Amino acid sequence: MQTPENDIKPQLARRAWIWWLLLAAGQGIVALAFYFSIPSEGGGFLVGLSTIRLILLGGILLLIGLALAAAASLWRSTNIPPHPAVRILQKLGRGRGWKWLLLLSVFGILAGAFIVLLTPEVSEPFARAYLERTLPLVFWFTGVCLQTIVILWIIFAGWDGVRSILHNRILLVSLVVWGFFLLVWAWVAWSQVGITVDPRGWNVQGAPVTEVHVFIAWLAGVVFLGLGVWISGSRHTIRPARLDWILAILLWLLAVGYWLAVPLPASWFVTEPLAPNYENYPNSDALIYDTTAQSMLVGAGFKSWNQPYARRPMYALFLGALRTVSGQDYASTTDLQVALLAFFPVLLYLLGTQLDNRLAGLVAGVLVILREGSGIAISGNITISHSRLLMSDFPNAFGAVLFCLLAVAWLKDAQHRRPYAFLAGAVLGTFMLIRPESGVLLVAALGIACLALLRRPKLLLQGAGLLVLGLVLVLAPWIWRNFRLGGQIFLEQPGNRLDFLFNRFEEVIGPDDSGPTPTPPATPASQLPVVPSGAELSLVSANYQPLAVPAAQTDQGGGLQELLSYVGTHFMHSQIQMALMLPDTQRLPDSLVSLAGHRSLSQFATSCCSTLNYVRRLPFWDIPWDGVLPRQSVVPLLVNLFVIALGISRAWYRVRWVGLLPLAIALCYTLLNAVARTSGGRYLLAVDWVPMLYYSLGFAQLALWGLEKLTRFQIPQAWLGLETAEVQPATLPAWRWGLPLVGLLALAVLLPMTEALVPVRYTTQANATRLNRMLEAGTIPGLDNNAALQDFIDQGGMVAFGRALYPRYYPAGEGAPGKPYTDAWAGMARPSFSRRDFDRMSFYLVGPQNMSVLLPVEAAPAGFQNAMDVVVVGCPTDSYLNAAAVGVFDPAGELKEIYMHGEDPAAPACRLTP
Repeated sequence: MQTPENDIKPQLARRAWIWWLLLAAGQGIVALAFYFSIPSEGGGFLVGLSTIRLILLGGILLLIGLALAAAASLWRSTNIPPHPAVRILQKLGRGRGWKWLLLLSVFGILAGAFIVLLTPEVSEPFARAYLERTLPLVFWFTGVCLQTIVILWIIFAGWDGVRSILHNRILLVSLVVWGFFLLVWAWVAWSQVGITVDPRGWNVQGAPVTEVHVFIAWLAGVVFLGLGVWISGSRHTIRPARLDWILAILLWLLAVGYWLAVPLPASWFVTEPLAPNYENYPNSDALIYDTTAQSMLVGAGFKSWNQPYARRPMYALFLGALRTVSGQDYASTTDLQVALLAFFPVLLYLLGTQLDNRLAGLVAGVLVILREGSGIAISGNITISHSRLLMSDFPNAFGAVLFCLLAVAWLKDAQHRRPYAFLAGAVLGTFMLIRPESGVLLVAALGIACLALLRRPKLLLQGAGLLVLGLVLVLAPWIWRNFRLGGQIFLEQPGNRLDFLFNRFEEVIGPDDSGPTPTPPATPASQLPVVPSGAELSLVSANYQPLAVPAAQTDQGGGLQELLSYVGTHFMHSQIQMALMLPDTQRLPDSLVSLAGHRSLSQFATSCCSTLNYVRRLPFWDIPWDGVLPRQSVVPLLVNLFVIALGISRAWYRVRWVGLLPLAIALCYTLLNAVARTSGGRYLLAVDWVPMLYYSLGFAQLALWGLEKLTRFQIPQAWLGLETAEVQPATLPAWRWGLPLVGLLALAVLLPMTEALVPVRYTTQANATRLNRMLEAGTIPGLDNNAALQDFIDQGGMVAFGRALYPRYYPAGEGAPGKPYTDAWAGMARPSFSRRDFDRMSFYLVGPQNMSVLLPVEAAPAGFQNAMDVVVVGCPTDSYLNAAAVGVFDPAGELKEIYMHGEDPAAPACRLTP
């Protein structure tokens, strides 16, 4: 390799220039021929060529002529004195100039290849025409960059450069992993495994990481490195622990500020503001989780629908705590949730720091903040779960990162950090009570632990035992509660939802079979003369189909081969989506061309930077995607896969098997989803931070290599967290693991105890008092005494008590939106919230019986607020209570208003008569 003390010889430099110029001229001639092959626009004054075409051709001819003239000049020149071009090349070799030129040439090849592939897919007419006219120049520019790389490498690096690459273990391993990724992608393209749509559990792509997000993360990294350089050259110092605190606080503030600043659109999981209160309310799964919490808050225990088997019990407890602090306002509740979930990027930062360095952790934290904000913004167009929904997906991801962080901390020093294994198990148990499938993370952790501690079996057994013990201790109180309730060991419902798994592999499925089938109602319980206890209503199950395919399909159920086929298809579908979540296009070239033509900054901002524009530009969000990769995505995808491979290689180099724990977690989790015949979309949220993490590790490695090879700047190792001689404490301070562990165990015990600690709001006496006040009002025709009430109940009617949640008024012909792309059913309590042919108000009732209520009225009741105490008199149907009268009470128990059934043909069969 050339050094400042060993300049290249003038003759070598001279020959290199001659070859470079001749090759450039030859490629220019090819570009010239390319221009003549493009059909002319016509109307030109010379052989039909337009003025613009002639100008371009003239410019190419001029450049070819200059290149040939310069080559001839060098050919005739002598060594004394050296030609000016030779001196330029010698000057490049004395410093780092040739490395910068090499790097710029690499970027030039990538940019040129991208524009060539992009041009046929540009739909905007002006930008398309402009790019097509400059395409021969782009080809020429790309070829010149390629020949520049070859010649510079031969002159300045040579075999020494090849040997340096062969000794770079991080680069070699990353190239091997990259090659494996490409082989897998080629196999998927050939076999269509993971692309061919399965009629069950096939979810659309989630929120992307766009090129704008990566650019902002890069700027954050540049600022961080710049501060490190400044710190190293000044007298100022920052202790590593203090630096972590500063970065953590900044990430948390950025996450809270950005996520709350994004307007919340109505989506499948949150309604638009509607009369009478014009508030957002939870819908679909979010309705189930929140009503489970609301049921606990009124002292009725954890009930999902009207069953005592709670879905996501720990998340329901969490929502109950938020509701207790914030009240019933949706925005206030989600604001508090965001403030807590905003520690997610902080955890990701700490994990990146543990696996490599602070730069990688910072980039990962910024990426996940930006991706989440964009996900909130586009959630009205794509079914996405995010931090401002009352959904368990994001908390589940929070638990996965926290568990991974603790497991990494344990495995990096298993001898001194055994208590972290205990704490990691307790964390995993806690989040299994949010989503039971999180338990598969235990398999990933134990598998990596076996590999990392293979030669230290005693430490392995001790740590694994503590990990499992922490898990069992947290789960035991809730399992005991369920055992006493149902006589079986389960987390959410008897059978642990095995019926759901079996149903996933049943034979028949068609395009209209996209929603659940309600079970028939139970027989109404006997009613007391004064205070009827109500009837048990069977509400709709949450086991809905995430996607209805365009045409009817039939599964060939039965047989191990079909089972493996389903599992393999869904598993690869998840891997494909995680690969495609990173930037798969660059919108700046055609956006700049459009700006030059239209001179509209707003249009430019939308086309270059909007996440919704990004989603609409690429076909990965289509249902179904045909598997054809856009040509504009080829170069970005290759780069993304290489950066991820480099991140995996870097993690392996730093901490060996421990660095592969996030990868193992992602593979195990997506495999479990595949076994349940579910893949993609929000079901990846628990682990889709893994590709972002490895991408950030690779990104940081490229940045540090660039600093080392291209500049003289020195980043202190302590600033990056790369100290080579890190001293481990002999013992781990008890407060670092003991206090969190005690807190989690106390939370586990509190979960079932809450049902006994929360006072019952709708007692027999309180219900009797409210009902009597409602009867005494004398405004309900045909119901003014207990005898009339009993007669009404005997004819099939019922009386229900509870808290009225999420009141929404719908005019005739309107209702809650159906599932995207199907509109087949609405919410989790159809058809009370779905479209009907009459005016009505719907709400959800929690109390002694949980049910959906429909009240036909001609106008929105102005005084009907959310979370009011109500008494409902009506007729039960198969999935909701058709109300004849609803009495609304204030917190003091005083009757405020009685809303009556409107005179409508759809009145209940047991209508009250004078």
